[in-house]
Amino acid sequence: MHEHADNKETTKSRSLSKRLAYTFAALLLFFAALAAAEIILRVKDVQIHTGDEIYFNRLFYAKVAKSPFQLDEYITLGAKVYPFTPDYYRIENDPTPKKEDEILILCMGDSCAWGLGVEADQTYCSLLPEKLHQRFPQKKFRSLNAGRPGYTSYQGKVLYEKIVPYLKPDFVLFHFGANDYSGAPIRADKDWEHVPLWALKAHRWLYLNARVYQVFTNINLDYMRRRVMHPVSDNLNTNYHPRVSETDFNAYLDFMRENTVKTGARFIVISSVGWHRDKVFKNPYYVNKSLDDADLDAYALFSKVQKEQNHFVDSVHYNALGHQLVAEILADKIAKSLLSGVQLEIKSE
Repeated sequence: MHEHADNKETTKSRSLSKRLAYTFAALLLFFAALAAAEIILRVKDVQIHTGDEIYFNRLFYAKVAKSPFQLDEYITLGAKVYPFTPDYYRIENDPTPKKEDEILILCMGDSCAWGLGVEADQTYCSLLPEKLHQRFPQKKFRSLNAGRPGYTSYQGKVLYEKIVPYLKPDFVLFHFGANDYSGAPIRADKDWEHVPLWALKAHRWLYLNARVYQVFTNINLDYMRRRVMHPVSDNLNTNYHPRVSETDFNAYLDFMRENTVKTGARFIVISSVGWHRDKVFKNPYYVNKSLDDADLDAYALFSKVQKEQNHFVDSVHYNALGHQLVAEILADKIAKSLLSGVQLEIKSE
């Protein structure tokens, strides 16, 4: 009886050992295949890019190319907010708080505030101090460009909370919107907060260092984008989100405006616009939005001047002439605000 039981246990043990051996062998083959694929991708220098404007040479809805990798940073790696230093922003030195004898202007925004397509000294943020000094020779003005390409109002709010209490600016400019409504197939900006830090770090490391992981992620991203653009049925379910919803966009804007006003500083919104086929258009979250008297209505401004001369380098970003124009209007707004003590409407005509 005992001998039969021992034989049964021995058989079970051998069966378990075999299953473990098969599992180990299967895992070994799997990782060997991944390693082989990684080597092939690196030797052949195969890159797979994503994006709504890619239509040719597609593999599973993604483009194969031998070219420098184009990282859609915030969609792929999460809504990261960089430290406010010269390494990441168009500022020459580490920023210091407002001094007693100066007026400090903080320009917050995306690549439109950063000045994509123009030199740093051509941006409206850089031009403002001199234009204001011409109006008030007895005053000192300083501006800080806290704009960064790819940022949304969500990242703006996070950055605002980190730097505004320290800097204590007299004016805060808000120039977000171009990225907020863009699609984020993985998750919306604010949802990255719920990803465990270890998982987020692992994802970022793998994406930046493992070509196989990068290729798989990009194919998946672009596949979801294309499925949403061309759904196979009305009930298609995907994880496709805007990076920031319109409700959240308005909430972040209101948060920054209200907290700026509480400190006694002034808040100015520069509405987000684009230019396509000789027409200026409002970016979606500004279509139904009412601007305050203190804000700059970029749609009204550029709708007129574009008829006379081009002020854009592409469909979204101002050229040097556009930045000059925005700086002029902003300088008028700030000047009237300083003279009157309140934020007054300045016509864009």
